[in-house]
Amino acid sequence: MNRITHPSIRTALPLLGVIVLLLSAGCLGAITSSSPRATTSGSPSPTVSVGTGATGGAVGADPATDVVGAPSVGASAGAVGGVTGAPSVSLSTEDGTVAVAASGSVSVAPDLAVVQLSAVATADSPDAARAQVASDVSAVRSALANAGVPKDAITTAYYAIQPQYDYSNGHSTLVGYRAVHALTVKTGVDAAGDVVDAAVGAGGVQVNSVQFTLSDAAQQSAREDALRAAMSHAKGDANAVASAADATLGGVRSVSTGGSVVTPGPRPVAMTEASSGGKTTLNAGPVTVTATVQVVYGLQ
Repeated sequence: MNRITHPSIRTALPLLGVIVLLLSAGCLGAITSSSPRATTSGSPSPTVSVGTGATGGAVGADPATDVVGAPSVGASAGAVGGVTGAPSVSLSTEDGTVAVAASGSVSVAPDLAVVQLSAVATADSPDAARAQVASDVSAVRSALANAGVPKDAITTAYYAIQPQYDYSNGHSTLVGYRAVHALTVKTGVDAAGDVVDAAVGAGGVQVNSVQFTLSDAAQQSAREDALRAAMSHAKGDANAVASAADATLGGVRSVSTGGSVVTPGPRPVAMTEASSGGKTTLNAGPVTVTATVQVVYGLQ
């Protein structure tokens, strides 16, 4: 065999090899990038999906403008499985079913006021701080009892005695102790202002918040109304989709419900009436209860 000895040919061969390698890599990259990333197997079942919950507004009265009193019922479709953007209605011709997720809400007048109070004291020793808070809370309990608040309506929400330090000199220096005893007082809506006045009048406490909400019985009643609204809306959506797919909606195959959400109304507005000797009056807003359902209907 003859060996290549010409200098120009020996110089060109390595360059030619590099060019071939680069061209090969480019072709391989093109082939790889053009290959599909996802594959499917089998034949998917025919489905019809309609999304109605992601962008649509709630159907029904606006809780913010409803007259407080009789329940105001509204309903809106939600996302299947709680995933935002997922279709709220899914029809499968293979299974002969249509699945719907929907929500319903009611707006009702609150029947319970929850007042959060706290007594705070600082002292040189933990026992002195404790004693001051105990005295203040005792006075508040007596004042609330005189205002007609039952003893079992007053509970401890938080209690702590903690050391206090000064860090201004680059190191910690113990300067005293701070005691906090927080109370939760549950009462009727109309008595909330009286509770505030009695607590403040006793001295030594601060009013942290007042919230208007629902008792357990009222919440359960409102949840039942919300579930009925949700079921009605679910059936309407399912019937519309079935009709659009040239099918007839059948009976309910299964129903599941989610937990209810209780949304208190706007923060109460405190008013002091001069004609009543400076008595505090709180104006409560409606409370909204929302419930969700997932329903599977058969198709005929």
